[in-house]
Amino acid sequence: MTDVARPIYPRELEIWWLETARKKLDVPVSAAALDILESDVAKLSDGFTTDRAAGFGDYAADKNMLLAYGLFFFPQTFVRTLFQFDEIVHRCGWRAPSGRAAKIADLGSGSGSAGFALASRLAKNSEVELTAIESSSASLAFAQSIAREHFPNVKFQTRNESLLGFAEGTYDIIIASFSLNECFHNKTDAEFDAWTDRVFARLSDGGLLLISEPALKSSSERLERLRDRISAAGKFSVLAPCLHHRACPLRAAKGETFCHEVRSWKPPSSLQKLNSKLFRAVHLLKYSFVAIAKCPPKPAEISAERARLVSPMMNLKGRVQADGCAADGAIRRYEMLTRKFETADKHAFLKTERGDIVRWKNLSLLGDKQTHRAEGAAREFGFS
Repeated sequence: MTDVARPIYPRELEIWWLETARKKLDVPVSAAALDILESDVAKLSDGFTTDRAAGFGDYAADKNMLLAYGLFFFPQTFVRTLFQFDEIVHRCGWRAPSGRAAKIADLGSGSGSAGFALASRLAKNSEVELTAIESSSASLAFAQSIAREHFPNVKFQTRNESLLGFAEGTYDIIIASFSLNECFHNKTDAEFDAWTDRVFARLSDGGLLLISEPALKSSSERLERLRDRISAAGKFSVLAPCLHHRACPLRAAKGETFCHEVRSWKPPSSLQKLNSKLFRAVHLLKYSFVAIAKCPPKPAEISAERARLVSPMMNLKGRVQADGCAADGAIRRYEMLTRKFETADKHAFLKTERGDIVRWKNLSLLGDKQTHRAEGAAREFGFS
């Protein structure tokens, strides 16, 4: 079993946003700034948790909205990116190039949270060059301040332009975090395909494209279609979330279930304070993502027993049950009788999250012709 440490939001970034908000709002203490920004957080939260209307990105023109974003959504993006990247490194074995600086492009960067999250990992072992590409100059100003104070060893530069025009430079990682849903909400599949082809052309050999989107059916299905297109071509490797290069079974089923993750984390206290009247489930990060490497796919295990969970782990009477996307490209329902567990093992297994990889042992198909009962199970990859 590979258990990776659950990502943590840096306290120093929370303090920086609190102090920045206090100064820009001209109040004596940060608690007063949080009180002022509560209504702005509510407006942002309503916009980000539904399919965005055209023009919603204009929130970046409002100082209070930008501060609200920094305190409420910047931490979520930072940690969400680390969940994705840590899996890509620890489970998939992706590595940045050695012997030179790792180059990152953060498309639709906003104030830079996703790019800084990647830099925080990569800068431990190599030099990092980070380019933030964003149409809001106000957001880029925040990103520049953060880079100066918290990432002085990262070579940071900005480009004040739309991510749709991205067409220059060569990068080892290109990330687009929660930015495509807005840009492509009224565009055709052909336009999205043409854009992603231009992005792949900007990747170095072996480079990584990481796209993260809200856990909405429309945006998630866009990523499912992308990974199907890439898998069918056979030129590049789909690293995550998939365990196979076959057609996405959720997309093929055309049902209500779509591919997304649900990860628990510890929100900073300022975020929890801002959420005290919103009652959002901020302790959970919900998102869809796809990670594609610019290299041919490697042979993969074809197995019904190894599966990524695409549902919560259910604690039912006398058994545990979950749905999984198996390494042979099929969606299956798995269950195991709880008498197979020691009490402590059962409690630990029930903490398995949507997105974890489980190996179910010695499967047999039950009479309903849908459920596969296992004689044993172990989490193969997850976060602790």
